[in-house]
Amino acid sequence: MRHAVRQQTTAALLPVNCSGSSIINDSELIVGSATQGDVNVSSMRPAELNRSDVKSSFMMKRSSKMSVEGLPFPACMLAGKNSISSSDVMLLRKYSLPDGVTSWADAHMLITISRNCEVPCPEWESYFVESLALFVVHHLQPAGTLSESKSRWLQRLLAPSGTIQSALEMEVLLHSIEIAAETPVSLSAFALDQIRKCLMARLLDIADQDLEVRGISQHDMEAIWRVLRAAVDRGHVMLMPLERMVLMAIDAIAPPEAHDPAWNEFVARLRDQDDCLDISA
Repeated sequence: MRHAVRQQTTAALLPVNCSGSSIINDSELIVGSATQGDVNVSSMRPAELNRSDVKSSFMMKRSSKMSVEGLPFPACMLAGKNSISSSDVMLLRKYSLPDGVTSWADAHMLITISRNCEVPCPEWESYFVESLALFVVHHLQPAGTLSESKSRWLQRLLAPSGTIQSALEMEVLLHSIEIAAETPVSLSAFALDQIRKCLMARLLDIADQDLEVRGISQHDMEAIWRVLRAAVDRGHVMLMPLERMVLMAIDAIAPPEAHDPAWNEFVARLRDQDDCLDISA
């Protein structure tokens, strides 16, 4: 376990159209005891982003719709609509979730509504992300942290097939990591691998359109940085071998000339030293 530092920049949704298999299997996802490297990131600052900027950088794919059978009113009504308005959110909070999300059933109810909605309003996006992240991190025990058991449940909730399929659900994962005091390596590696899948899908789409290959951008680095901030301890990022492996896989999706120079600098210094890397120079 490592202490997490909450992200101070604007939280941006990460639209995804993920495909491909994971590079980490179930046994690797629970590894957390390997020797860690020490990466100084005191000078690294993610770029400020807005939601439209990030949406232009990634493709988006909606999750498959889910059955509304068994949902209470008004959740069943909302899950059957094509769009959700701010008044719908107020109705849900008043009648279905007056105390917020307090059970597994509540969490699955929100997931069902979200996956059935094609046009969410900003109020729904904020409520969905905050409610699920607070439930997993602070309501479930041990409160305030993401234990291995909580992390496995979160992975099953958001990626039952192994891949997160919507922007909002990716945001739940990233925000949960941000607000947790401790995050297991298994979850940070999982999050990085989900970002890798997003990048791979975008490159495939670019190739299909015969456009110029574009690698890791500043916007992509923001998403990666949100995950790595969970490893920050006194100005250093404590990277485990599993995280390093996924970062190297992310780097390999495109040639260096296609990546942002800041990413190439980070990877070069990551490769130079195995144990301690000072990138503040």
